[in-house]
Amino acid sequence: MTTEPSESAAPQPHPQPVVLPWIGLLRTNQFLIKQCFAEISDQDARFAPPCRGEGSELNSLIFLALHMLDARAYLVRLAGGDGDHAFSPLTRGARSQSDLDLAALPSLPEVLAELKVVHRRLETTLAGVSEEQLAAEVDFPAPLPDKSLLGVLAFLSQHDSYHLGQLAYIRRLLGYPPMSYT
Repeated sequence: MTTEPSESAAPQPHPQPVVLPWIGLLRTNQFLIKQCFAEISDQDARFAPPCRGEGSELNSLIFLALHMLDARAYLVRLAGGDGDHAFSPLTRGARSQSDLDLAALPSLPEVLAELKVVHRRLETTLAGVSEEQLAAEVDFPAPLPDKSLLGVLAFLSQHDSYHLGQLAYIRRLLGYPPMSYT
């Protein structure tokens, strides 16, 4: 397992100004992910709330954290960094927790530690991208109007925030107090 870095990495000396708000948003999301998991037990993190429909359930907190980890690692890879993470072989291609072997999922502390590692790598990688890299089209499967690295960064930052909202909502469904911004 990789070592646990600080909450965020200091950007490199001269990041492109256009990436600074995205780095800031992802840094805020990283802090809020930590807040969403405050006091959450490993057992509660694995609970998948039911939803209407035969055999249906929502994704668990731990799956959402792994999914966010995958998306962040993918963004690191698109930006030219090392996009692997400790659980890549387990989560590759999973769109919901029904695609995973739930018994093989890592513990919540392991997932949160790896999220910190990948977050730091993402900040460092984004701080080092050039104008040319940001403008270059990247291979991204979603039908986006802007397939440049900057366009995909915007989309995946929104994606990260969307899942952060799901984490906060499921936290409340489990009976925990609301996520704190402080």
